[in-house]
Amino acid sequence: MIVVDTNAVAYLFLGGEKTGEARMVFRKDPTWAAPLLWRSEFRYDCEFVALAQQLDVPLVTSDGQVLKAFPQVAVSLDAFTRER
Repeated sequence: MIVVDTNAVAYLFLGGEKTGEARMVFRKDPTWAAPLLWRSEFRYDCEFVALAQQLDVPLVTSDGQVLKAFPQVAVSLDAFTRER
């Protein structure tokens, strides 16, 4: 299980420049968790960080600000596919 943010969900289902990476993440770990607010789009990124911390799992994201602010929890899409 991993926690993904709205960006990862959007890339997987809506397409975009990182759709390929999101699909690789999904193939590697298809059990995605996200707070219900993902539907509200980008409400507050800290909700994703808090959920990842609560579940003690990584937050897979393409949000550069989150990656920089929470390096202990957040991991980029491409780094996640390379690491585990």
